[in-house]
Amino acid sequence: MLLLKNLNDTLLKGLHDGILKSLLGIVCAFCIVLGASAEEAQWKTSSLDKGTISVQYRISERITDGGIKVPLIEDITTTVATVSLQSCIALMMDVRRHKDFMGDYSSEVIKVISDNAWTVYYYTKNPWPIADSDCVAVMSFSEDATQGTAIFKLTAAPDMMEDKHVGRMSFYNIEYSFKDLKDGTVKITVTGRTSPPVEAPLWLIKSAFPGIPADGIRKFVKVAKTM
Repeated sequence: MLLLKNLNDTLLKGLHDGILKSLLGIVCAFCIVLGASAEEAQWKTSSLDKGTISVQYRISERITDGGIKVPLIEDITTTVATVSLQSCIALMMDVRRHKDFMGDYSSEVIKVISDNAWTVYYYTKNPWPIADSDCVAVMSFSEDATQGTAIFKLTAAPDMMEDKHVGRMSFYNIEYSFKDLKDGTVKITVTGRTSPPVEAPLWLIKSAFPGIPADGIRKFVKVAKTM
């Protein structure tokens, strides 16, 4: 989501920011297919903001059920922030605020599945001439109060909402993990495993890292502190 939104901004400048939904629209409209190299399949680690944010990422390829080779984006972003665990949980529960750190135009719950699972919808407006994009996902929540941990998982569920005639995410797996360190801080880890729905140039995707996931976790912390 945020990955995609941010990459739109990059493209308008000279190519970069958004967590994938925007990226997909950009790639579909502007790019040619490039093969992956051995270097692109390796995990890389970057430290940002004076070591307070760590980003591990790998851009490779996978084969879809239809036999098509598409990019596979994997990333793990971690930080320790002065914020409460309950504030982090409150922000994730307030899906309307997700757009404030994911980079979407709108974010909403479209169905309550259970007390700890929801169908959520994200819509991203992209600058002309790039088509808008969206994502339908199931968000689940689990908490271990004894251990001071909470986990939110988002998994693509493209068929759980009618087609809006825009590019829709179909391979989208994001996890937000929170650990209360009992000293007024929380360890936040965002793990992603996503793919554009079409073949895309890996060099363009690579240009978004490590900046985009780092920006997403910065925005999350900023918004969480207001909860």
